[in-house]
Amino acid sequence: MAKGGIDRLKRKEGFLPLRKRYFIIIEGETERNYFLMIKRHKTSNVAIKCTIGKHPDVRHLIRTSDHYLDENEADELTQCWIVLDADILSATDLKSLRDWQMDKGNSHMQKVAITAPMFEYWLLLHYKLPTAQLDKVQCEKGLKIEDSKYDKPFADCHHLWEKIPDALERACQKEISLSSLSKNGTNLHKLVKQLV
Repeated sequence: MAKGGIDRLKRKEGFLPLRKRYFIIIEGETERNYFLMIKRHKTSNVAIKCTIGKHPDVRHLIRTSDHYLDENEADELTQCWIVLDADILSATDLKSLRDWQMDKGNSHMQKVAITAPMFEYWLLLHYKLPTAQLDKVQCEKGLKIEDSKYDKPFADCHHLWEKIPDALERACQKEISLSSLSKNGTNLHKLVKQLV
């Protein structure tokens, strides 16, 4: 080996940035399209893998997440997020999700992002901060008023990229958690902020 060859290799290794990995388990195509939009725009050292759970059922979403964590040598740079709508959650589902987050002491890598009543509320936050309590129909109707391109599964959502900072700011004002789902809101901004 040429003189200094090993030293040069060591120096190059020092410059290789660590790669964060995000595995996002979602329940529908709209969510998938949104995260794929972020992935296309993101050129940093973040790897995003987005998978629709086998069924939009909490047990299946948890099993899909566990399978990923077991099969992909998850480490301190890995986070696995389950992203779902609050309107599908029963009291049993909420307990299962809280237990999963704390399972095996992996709370640093096992996270849950929820939006009440549905993902479209998060999309609406890209445009405005609703002042009234909205149900699912009102969320979709409000989003159609704000964004003429919106139609499930919202495959053409690339224009939202520039509006993400506004959504992050508004979401902080409407933050909810697994233990406070009685109103509209989200904690999805905690994931999106890390991705962008």
